[in-house]
Amino acid sequence: MKLVSIDITNQPELNYQFLTDNWYLQRLREAVRSSIEIFEHPAFEGIINELIAPTPEELSDDENLNHWLKNDVGIAGHTYGTCKMGPKTDPSTVVDQTCSVHKVDGLRVIDASIMPEIPRANTNATVIMIAERSVDLINQNC
Repeated sequence: MKLVSIDITNQPELNYQFLTDNWYLQRLREAVRSSIEIFEHPAFEGIINELIAPTPEELSDDENLNHWLKNDVGIAGHTYGTCKMGPKTDPSTVVDQTCSVHKVDGLRVIDASIMPEIPRANTNATVIMIAERSVDLINQNC
């Protein structure tokens, strides 16, 4: 995450460094091509009418497919673990149990990024619970 402005209405730049390793590109190319092959099976006739993306040109070789992947792959879930919760004594943590940022007065992080691991339950429900609990703590001046 990189702050792009001191204006709080400007969103930070989030660079997940997707597909920076060739192994991941190779695996994703294989997954895309396998998925297309599966959906070309006669069982999907009448259900799937056409391939929308990637285009045949993008599928024509690895470099074209890499370009498509790097431009179209995104995150569909909640980012977690980037501001891990834990004690001040742990140098890998950012916030304490009240979501207050270590060594920064008056700043809290209240989202999935504080979770040290992704939950096995519904992530959205977990984030709502974190937010509700944080509101209670703020109202109690904790």
